[in-house]
Amino acid sequence: MLPPHILKKELLELAKLQLYIDSHGGVEKNGSLFEDHQERSLKILKHFGLPSANEYVDLLFVDRLPTDTDLE
Repeated sequence: MLPPHILKKELLELAKLQLYIDSHGGVEKNGSLFEDHQERSLKILKHFGLPSANEYVDLLFVDRLPTDTDLE
């Protein structure tokens, strides 16, 4: 199990990575970064005992950086 402060850090890094990919040409121009994003997403889902189904992966997509309150 990941400690809460590590999980928050992972979620924030995942959001930063996703927003970078989105603002720099999307998946088509950032394939290796997208693969990293997918691996990180699956690690977080596994932490919560969730499968890698799209309905759960989609929960990790953001349109802005999460605040500390969001991550609580």
